[in-house]
Amino acid sequence: MQAELLARYLSKECTTQEYLEVERWLLLSEGNVEELKIYEQLWRVSANLIKLEDESDSNLDWSVLQSRIEAEDLNEEMNKPKLLSSRSRTAYDNVSYFSRIAAIITLMFLVGFYGSQFFEQPLPAEVEPVFKEISMNKGQRGSVTLSDGTLVSLNSESSISLPNTFKSDVREVYLEGEAFFEVARMEDKPFLIYINGTVVEVLGTSFAVRAFPDDEIVRTTVVEGLVSFRSASEGIEEGVLLASGDLGEFNLKQKRLSKEQVKNLAPYLSWKEGYLAFENATMDEVKKQLERKYDIQVLFAEEDIELLELTAELKSRSLRNVLETISLSLNLSFELDQEVVEFKKLP
Repeated sequence: MQAELLARYLSKECTTQEYLEVERWLLLSEGNVEELKIYEQLWRVSANLIKLEDESDSNLDWSVLQSRIEAEDLNEEMNKPKLLSSRSRTAYDNVSYFSRIAAIITLMFLVGFYGSQFFEQPLPAEVEPVFKEISMNKGQRGSVTLSDGTLVSLNSESSISLPNTFKSDVREVYLEGEAFFEVARMEDKPFLIYINGTVVEVLGTSFAVRAFPDDEIVRTTVVEGLVSFRSASEGIEEGVLLASGDLGEFNLKQKRLSKEQVKNLAPYLSWKEGYLAFENATMDEVKKQLERKYDIQVLFAEEDIELLELTAELKSRSLRNVLETISLSLNLSFELDQEVVEFKKLP
């Protein structure tokens, strides 16, 4: 990370794009977080050193300062600062700004010589978190509000695991199945969802995530805001940023990540409103969703029925009405016997 950009970040004079760049860099590793923490401490201490300096340091060559700062290896933990609106610098501000950079170099030399423990405060031993699980059975849907104010809606056959208390610097949960998140914004405490080998990192507010055990694709659909989506084995720079209306998919077999803009979000979010919507979905996919929603078993009299594609919105609360709509759309018949339904081709 360039020292000049970090300096603008700490002085709260970077642009929104630069702010997001630094935020993403911080999320790459704990080492980056620790590096910026030391940098921030030096930045604060340098303000006091400036008072002891004359104008002799105000004409330092920036290129020399930059190369020296980037050569340092810094260590210390921090909470990431919030972005404030930028302002124009006066001539005095510029002198102060570069003088603080010079002071930082001096202090960084001292840190390297005496050790970063000069700035460190003893940290309490971390307590192993206790996790709890919230789950929904077939035929059930439900929602829960987390301790941070985040609202999570869970689909049938879905579960979420989370600690009784979130860590001080991050909120992490583990999902199996499908859920819709309305995340409470906390800019200094990111919200991470781990699901089937992928990570969804919240930079915004509302979105849906899906990966049932038998799914070959992990899917994230963004309704509002901005999220990062990537493989759990890759850094954030290998992922994609998803904005409102974007669909991100990770193919578990091919290890391939893709992103596209979708006009109709209903097929991905209708479950949350209590109905099913399909757009060119195979009957094999329709079967899975019917079984989850109604807690039934779906059979096909002929194997090739599972390849038929359905486009429909099934808003009726009656299972029989839903089955009739499907049958009429695909020229099928069905038999419903208690909790088992079988589709057949019409002669």
